[in-house]
Amino acid sequence: MDGKKLYKIIIETPKIKGAGATGEFFMKIKGSSGMSEEFIISSFGFKDGATDIFSRRLKDLGELEKIYVRNIGFYNYICKRFTIE
Repeated sequence: MDGKKLYKIIIETPKIKGAGATGEFFMKIKGSSGMSEEFIISSFGFKDGATDIFSRRLKDLGELEKIYVRNIGFYNYICKRFTIE
C-alpha cells in the first residue's frame, strides 16, 4: 500500500445564466489525517447547468472536514454542490 486513496470529486453548477465561470480552479482537501496538496480541478472553468466529475489519487486524508477552492480568472462562480467520495 502506498497510503493513497482514490477520491471522486463531483462539482455541480446550477442552471442559472451566468453561474459558470472560466479560468483555472484549484482545490485542497482537509481531513482528520491531514491536508492534501493543492491540485488543479479545471483548466477551463465550469459551465452553467453542468456536472463535472474528476478522480484524484491523494494521500488518505481520513474523515473529510473541509475543502478549499480558489480560481484564477472569472470570480463570480456559483456552485450548487461539491461532493467528494
